[in-house]
Amino acid sequence: MKTLHFKAIGICLFLLGLISPNLSTLHAQNENSEKEDPIVVFSYMKSKNGDYAKMEKEIWKPYMDQEIKNGRMVFWAVYDVAFPSGKNTEYDFVTINVYANIEQLENSWIGYEARMKKIHPSLDLTKLGKRTEDSRDLVWNEAFRLLSSADSDMNEAAKVIVANRMQSKPDKYNEYMRMELNTFQPAHKISVKQGYRKNWHFLSRAMPYGSEYEYDFMTFDSYDSMSQMAKATPANVWQDAHPDKDIEAMWAELNPEKLRTLMRGEVWKNIMYANGTDKKMAEK
Repeated sequence: MKTLHFKAIGICLFLLGLISPNLSTLHAQNENSEKEDPIVVFSYMKSKNGDYAKMEKEIWKPYMDQEIKNGRMVFWAVYDVAFPSGKNTEYDFVTINVYANIEQLENSWIGYEARMKKIHPSLDLTKLGKRTEDSRDLVWNEAFRLLSSADSDMNEAAKVIVANRMQSKPDKYNEYMRMELNTFQPAHKISVKQGYRKNWHFLSRAMPYGSEYEYDFMTFDSYDSMSQMAKATPANVWQDAHPDKDIEAMWAELNPEKLRTLMRGEVWKNIMYANGTDKKMAEK
């Protein structure tokens, strides 16, 4: 869904290139973005009626599939926030737009009207705007750099995501990042291979930024089901990931709580996604 306002964030895109670390460990999407991290934009939505999910499926999914086919973005998905839930929650859906780099993000909505008309020739864009506003409120947009994944394959959305918002401790930003990349990532890769999870992602805040925001990183623990999510990862996974170390001594020395604070964890369930094939889609 169209939720970005580039006139307002143009300066932020420039500053992002100056202040954000280039720490990508993912395979390049193309030759021009070889040293750039993918950008993930999260849009938090509060639905007003049952038309919101229907509109995303009927209007926006076909459009996003074509955008991916045309190389204008990498991936798109809509998640229902399973926990927390209820009428007093700030948002109940999250859309995820993944771009190969900042340039792709910046250009993503230029001329979208003409492309939308190719997908939906009879669509009245004015009526679509009203339908959009009537179906949901856009609560918040934020963009993160995707620093690393256990599996870089983005062809299929995880059915369940545990979204963890992390705040690094003062002066521990780089140390915390090294812990995720050097200690957790190897174990999560083995966990994926052995079927204990679908994926894991590590992201750092890009926009907006500053000390006002309560978390500077996110980790995604991704699963094929809530049953898979509930199963504990066996100790052998950690030993296989770090065969030359005593695991108990490693944890005692590392002590993650000294490096970061888990600010909030949420559970999201996928209801649809686009990967450029227009064939694979989870149903709510």
